[in-house]
Amino acid sequence: MDILSTMDSFQEQFFPSPSLPSITINSNLIRFDNKIVKDVYHQAHKAWMQMKERTPEENRWSEYVYCLESYLVEGSRETYEVAAKFAKEYGFDSVVDIGCACGAQGNLFSQVGIRYLGVEVCKMKMFPETEGVSYLFAKYPCQLPETKSNVLGISNLCVGYQCCEYESIAKQFDNFLLCSCRKAYDALGAYYEDARTVIDSTGKVENRWVWYSKSKFRKGKIENETEPKETES
Repeated sequence: MDILSTMDSFQEQFFPSPSLPSITINSNLIRFDNKIVKDVYHQAHKAWMQMKERTPEENRWSEYVYCLESYLVEGSRETYEVAAKFAKEYGFDSVVDIGCACGAQGNLFSQVGIRYLGVEVCKMKMFPETEGVSYLFAKYPCQLPETKSNVLGISNLCVGYQCCEYESIAKQFDNFLLCSCRKAYDALGAYYEDARTVIDSTGKVENRWVWYSKSKFRKGKIENETEPKETES
């Protein structure tokens, strides 16, 4: 298999279908401060390094440090920044994140005034809760706190891998933002009227978020629509 064939196969497995229409968010309008997360990471790493023996508590700290490192270094932060900008631009009041890991990304949503609830099945050490940021230890699907706010469900590399409850997601969320694999994109799309790839205007982040909605558009945002170009036969 040549390089181009390998790249095409990767795109087919892990990226949304190129036939989906897209929307572009104005990513340059918001700047995030990650100092708090970096400070928490350095404190956690120092505490972990001072532990001399392998114990269940040491394992929790080791997992926590690894999670924070992944968030800061391996692209998870940039991916969630796009989600936070999208949620702010499209007027959502709160976010429910399925498979939130240690929940460091809640700090991004807090910075743009959006309430954040992270749902995590593993009872791991979590990023400190602040005003508007909370966690729920539960296996999805689960009962979520009732709210009258405009809620956006999201999942980054959990739904489609650890969780495949697509019908439950569609029942609980009129709007859902998913970063996953092609199999999950297609499966969740069967339950929603509209699906659109979210494009980061800076071009610095791979376009893997797909927005699913029970209605065609949110009011006032049609101008961001970009239909896929027709290919010549």
